Amino acid sequence: MHYIDRVRSKTKLWRYDPLEPLKHIYRTSRTLLKFIFNVFYLIPAIALWLMNYRVPAFLTSRIGHLLVEPDCTLKEMRLGLAPERKLIMLASRRTCGNQAAVSYWEKYYTVFTSPIAALLLRPLTWHPLTRVEVFKYAVSINETAAFSRIQALWQGKPPLLVINETDKQRGRKSLERLGVPHDGWYVCVHSRESGYSPPGDFGQSFRNSLIDDFLVAIQYVISLGGMCIRMGDPSMAAIPAMTGLIDYAHHPDRCDWLDLYISANCRVFLGNSSGAFLMSSVFGVPVACANMVPMSATFPFGGNDIGIPKL
Repeated sequence: MHYIDRVRSKTKLWRYDPLEPLKHIYRTSRTLLKFIFNVFYLIPAIALWLMNYRVPAFLTSRIGHLLVEPDCTLKEMRLGLAPERKLIMLASRRTCGNQAAVSYWEKYYTVFTSPIAALLLRPLTWHPLTRVEVFKYAVSINETAAFSRIQALWQGKPPLLVINETDKQRGRKSLERLGVPHDGWYVCVHSRESGYSPPGDFGQSFRNSLIDDFLVAIQYVISLGGMCIRMGDPSMAAIPAMTGLIDYAHHPDRCDWLDLYISANCRVFLGNSSGAFLMSSVFGVPVACANMVPMSATFPFGGNDIGIPKL
């Protein structure tokens, strides 16, 4: 029986994949194009390398990556885990997940928001002289994401990002318009759904969950005298109306800077496997997340955060 199993196993390995020639052509073409671009960009890459500049390939189209990758890159350097570098951020305003978040990173990065500049400089993100590995922070296959270790080492130090005075002044007024009293407190709630980016949800839908799963927690917060602000975007499912609950996801005042202000000033952020909770974490606000997947990123972010895996 053991011999038969071995034969069957080898037969599976020998099974012909009709797409394999196309895959081979794609991989070969991609390698060739990278080589051409590396040669073409060699002189500017050498110049940047000599000036100690690097160009990380931040995924700026997604709010979670836009926050966790630049944050971990800086903290890793300040903790002495990586060499000190001058860093360039390419964040095209055409595809950026949150333009206000980019403006906060301008304190630490040389930022290019022009779509043309971002496109022209993109090859430097993979050039061997200027590239920086950043996918390890949040996207890890068969290993634990690096952000949890970096944030644990950063425990006790102040966050790198702080809400500026302009956003503080207009943010307080916006909260009152939403219905939060001046002396009131609130909790942010967010549950990942497929509507924000349907094409990008292919292969990622296992990370989604229902906002109804948070209703018990919402009611408990309200019973304690707090309020809940449901974060997200207008594509999300409606949430049952109740006193003390604000459906900010469908509110006309919803915008990039207010997303950050609300998240940075809540008492705690209740979330799941979506980068939205990082809008609180990078400002030092505690986070509690449920239904976290994959297992490599079960722990949300900071030392005071709680994560429950999705089983």
